[in-house]
Amino acid sequence: MSRSSGRAGVRVAAVVAVAAVLRLQRVVLRWDEVAIAYAAYTEPAAVALEQGSLAQLLSAWVGLHPPLHAALMAGIEQTWAAPVAWLGLSALLSVAAVWLVAREGGVVPGLMLATAPMQLADAAEVNNYPLATFAIACLCVGARSRPALFVAAVGLSCWGHVLGMCAAAAVTVWRLWCPRSPRERPTIALGALLVAFPVAVGAWGLTGQASTFSQPQLDLVEWGTLVTHAWGGVGVGLSVLVVGGLLVDRGATAAAWLAIGLAYAASLLLGAAAPHQRPYLGLLGPPAVLAVGTLLQWMATRRARLARVLTGVVLAACVARGLGAGVAASADIQGLWADLQKPRGIDDVWTSSQAGDTVWLVAPALQADDDKTDQSPVLWRLRPWWPMPRAGLSERALDPVDYLWGHPRWVKGRRVHTSTELSPRHFDAVAQDAFAAGGRVFVVLYDHAPATELSGRVDRVMRPYVADRRAHSREEGLGDDLVWELSGHVEEVSGHVEEVR
Repeated sequence: MSRSSGRAGVRVAAVVAVAAVLRLQRVVLRWDEVAIAYAAYTEPAAVALEQGSLAQLLSAWVGLHPPLHAALMAGIEQTWAAPVAWLGLSALLSVAAVWLVAREGGVVPGLMLATAPMQLADAAEVNNYPLATFAIACLCVGARSRPALFVAAVGLSCWGHVLGMCAAAAVTVWRLWCPRSPRERPTIALGALLVAFPVAVGAWGLTGQASTFSQPQLDLVEWGTLVTHAWGGVGVGLSVLVVGGLLVDRGATAAAWLAIGLAYAASLLLGAAAPHQRPYLGLLGPPAVLAVGTLLQWMATRRARLARVLTGVVLAACVARGLGAGVAASADIQGLWADLQKPRGIDDVWTSSQAGDTVWLVAPALQADDDKTDQSPVLWRLRPWWPMPRAGLSERALDPVDYLWGHPRWVKGRRVHTSTELSPRHFDAVAQDAFAAGGRVFVVLYDHAPATELSGRVDRVMRPYVADRRAHSREEGLGDDLVWELSGHVEEVSGHVEEVR
């Protein structure tokens, strides 16, 4: 190995290390109630894997998302159903995308992707965006690779996200137009068709559903504000370089970027994507940063001094925003740790309860799912490395999409539900199931002060039960924690306990 290649390897390793540290922080911060909800959406794939039905597993779409991420989650559920594995899968794929980009395009594209705010926001989410980002990176990096590897990248992109399918189609057309050898065209065309066909059929089926195009109408001002805020000042400035890079590249990277961008714009106009769903923009990341790398290489052969200055400016900007992100995340983690040192209602319940009991955690949704800045010190009392397999009722399976069931999980022998509301209909069915099995029921309401009527609604749900209600005062935060401990005796209230369909 030459000295120059050795230095390049060290630089790539440094970029990957930066990416890994920033994403590990996200793993810590993103263990919250939304993670449980997102994991629940992949339950049909987990059931299919348990039943050994490959056909159902490979057709288990999650909304508009292809089945690959759900299949990976199903594998985790079968081996080690710990939340850190869900979060870690996404973080690992996000780091892998940075590694691919840095190895192919150099330090500048790698560091741009490693520190991009939109990449960090979704880096540890329990959804398919990190997988799709990695797949698109594979597609761009492998655009000129051997046919078998190229077809594999096409398949990964198609099965990772619908926008990845659009990118795969564009890059495949480009590869067929500019093949390494004319003899490879039939192999690539047939291979790409075979790996994409099942997903394309599923996507086509979704176009016939009214719910596919039911998102809010596009507000350009609101959308522009959201994008500018998500990108940050550095991101907006680097966008100029992206445009220049795309003009210089005119190859697979530009084809992928344009395909994703046009498909995203069409989905906004057709109502298939909501303006607030910022994660779609993150899929533009790999081709965008690779285009910047191409631009800097092009400039280095013509205006070397200007290229060096511009490279230094970009690196400095990326280092600055990486440090800013790391410092901000460290402060959030310290705040999380400080809360863990204070007694909360969940601590009372966890000490009082035992295996066989049911614990229902209720907290209002104070931020949109796509915001990605919410944190949950309460849920951190349940360590994310504890196995948390799916739970249900004794006599019935629960609808994973219906959040009012609380997406139950077994945690240290307790059945734990988490929800933003407490529905009498759903709660009664769960309580009756728990009492029939000889267990007790605990309800914890926390961080509820902004939702002024929520405590009253929970109180009304508790009326038919003999319950010990106690409050845990908090000097700061979003209100006192409230705990109800149900003894298992139910008052006969006509019409309250009803069949749940």
